[in-house]
Amino acid sequence: MPGFHSNLALLPQRGIGLYVTLDGDGTGASGGWATQQVLDAFLDRFLPAAPVAAAAPLTGGLDAYTGDYRSTRTSHADLTRAAALMGSLHVTAEHGRLTVTGPVTRNPEAEETQ
Repeated sequence: MPGFHSNLALLPQRGIGLYVTLDGDGTGASGGWATQQVLDAFLDRFLPAAPVAAAAPLTGGLDAYTGDYRSTRTSHADLTRAAALMGSLHVTAEHGRLTVTGPVTRNPEAEETQ
């Protein structure tokens, strides 16, 4: 919902759950990203992860996933449904990796991810 952002992390094996919610979009519409930053900071502080090795390139069949995607989670009753047209993702396959361009993350500064 516009103007409302929440994020939930459940770690049942650790007996931990954390729920962060904001009423408002924040500066630069970064409310959704702010909830992720709170969860990330909590986990980094209390449950630091071991370093992760870079993933090996995938082989075969990636072209089946390339193309343009859009969310089906949108209003069907008013003008806000036009926002779904502006929020599409573009997926390409190169060198054994899928690259996604568009609003794929809550981070407003991220333009693409692999």
